[in-house]
Amino acid sequence: MRKIVILCSHNGEKYICDQIKSILNQETRVDFIHVHDFSSDDRTVEFVLEIAGNYNDVIRLCQHSDKPGPASSFIRALNLVDSPEEYIVFLADQDDIWLPHKVSTMMDLLSTENLDFAAHDVKIVDANLNVLKGSFYSSYWDISRDLNRECIQLANPIIGHTMVFRGDILKRLILIENKSIVMHDWWILFQILNGDYKIGFSNTQLSLYRQHENNILGSGIKNKFRIKRLRNHGESLVNMNLLTSEMNLVDNKDLLLNRSSLDRFKKLKPFRKFAFIEICLNLYFTSMYFSKSNQNNTARL
Repeated sequence: MRKIVILCSHNGEKYICDQIKSILNQETRVDFIHVHDFSSDDRTVEFVLEIAGNYNDVIRLCQHSDKPGPASSFIRALNLVDSPEEYIVFLADQDDIWLPHKVSTMMDLLSTENLDFAAHDVKIVDANLNVLKGSFYSSYWDISRDLNRECIQLANPIIGHTMVFRGDILKRLILIENKSIVMHDWWILFQILNGDYKIGFSNTQLSLYRQHENNILGSGIKNKFRIKRLRNHGESLVNMNLLTSEMNLVDNKDLLLNRSSLDRFKKLKPFRKFAFIEICLNLYFTSMYFSKSNQNNTARL
């Protein structure tokens, strides 16, 4: 099957050339790179067109006049893929680096295990590509434990640019531009985990996840970014569960934040909403901590 990369950009002039070149330099070549630029007012478009001049058969630029945010940007871009069933779809951000064996490794994984969806580990790097963490998942998540229907209602353990999936999935996903969908990767994974799909994960670090001053979310390594991210995450958590409940994507009895709880939440005053969010997050991350501690202690016995 042909391989297509969906890349969304907005004011990404600083890193986008490195990102695109890392995709072009893969050991296994991709067939198309569709760059969707959302109202950049820097030199992003100029740089993309400059590279595309040497790869007219691969790179296609689609310019949008608005800037709806990362979630709606990717959702719109995915909806514009013609005949998606003909492709294996890769997602790409504008500021990371794909290591040369990423595409070949993920294609092999999809093929050998007959998967519908897969993702991979990453190295966390700073703006200058100095390694901060050799593995994102060994530091923050336990995929064997956290990649499930319950966890996805509270947090997204998968980084968007590590996702790869068979394009026919797009015909079965609900891909709508909605302000309650804070991040596209969370929304996509939520539906996949609640659907009849075969999923897999590679523990190999196949990209450099760049952390810099303009990251939308980032890995949250520094405390000041972590606190801000947790607050944003809390709002996202509730909004996602509200939307899921309203669209009947999951049986209400299976929601961790069930419909009655969500209805009560909507009536709370702002400061009480934040307290509710903090309680949910504290319970979740505390349970994660003790679960991981117990696993470590068991391993020592």
